[in-house]
Amino acid sequence: MSKSESLLARFDAAKESVRSEIREFLFNSDGSLKISDDELWSWIAARAVDEMKLVAQLSQLIGLGAHLMPPRLIAELLEQVGDETRHYEQLRQIIPLAHVPELDEAVMRIPRDLAADKHWQLMVGSARKGDPFTALIDINIVHEGFSAAAIEELQSIPNPTISAVYVQIGADEDRHHQAGRRMLEELLRLSGSVVGSPDASGTQDVPHVRWSQLQGESILSVTEGAHKRQRGRSTSQWSWPP
Repeated sequence: MSKSESLLARFDAAKESVRSEIREFLFNSDGSLKISDDELWSWIAARAVDEMKLVAQLSQLIGLGAHLMPPRLIAELLEQVGDETRHYEQLRQIIPLAHVPELDEAVMRIPRDLAADKHWQLMVGSARKGDPFTALIDINIVHEGFSAAAIEELQSIPNPTISAVYVQIGADEDRHHQAGRRMLEELLRLSGSVVGSPDASGTQDVPHVRWSQLQGESILSVTEGAHKRQRGRSTSQWSWPP
């Protein structure tokens, strides 16, 4: 088993801890909710904000690094931005009106919150220097992977409206996570290639990307570091590890 396969296998095993934490946080042993309806809606409002935060982050990375990305990756990311925007709108539409003001206020704070987020600013710094891929791996493998795992449990919430929305969102999150895994594999495959050289199929697929600047060990260490940041996070913030 390669190092990347071993790393992703450990990541997959860690998903169960996220599922377990969500079950412990939300559900009694009989499947009923452990928290009040008001607490549930407030928590879901915070998750809606996370969706809009992703829109802001992905948009920033596209703005900083589109000239370094293969066109097909740009198309994938733009589709993901659309998905995350739709998730935000789906959640906002089902949230009771009493919780909409707190959601809207939190959305308005997103630029300030991201500017104060030391980890995100490190990712942005790398993107400004020509490496938007580190942040994309961090988002799509770690964030979307754990989100997809958690949403598997959220689909069991005894509220058909909430459950139906999370069935749709969960399918998208898993698709984004799989795209992140493919990106990691491609980065590792191309990390030693010469810029602009044909790939294995003979096509010159990435004429602009500085793949040769991205060393395989460095790419793997980003994902490993993200796993370490997961330790000690609170269950209420599972979808955005510090």
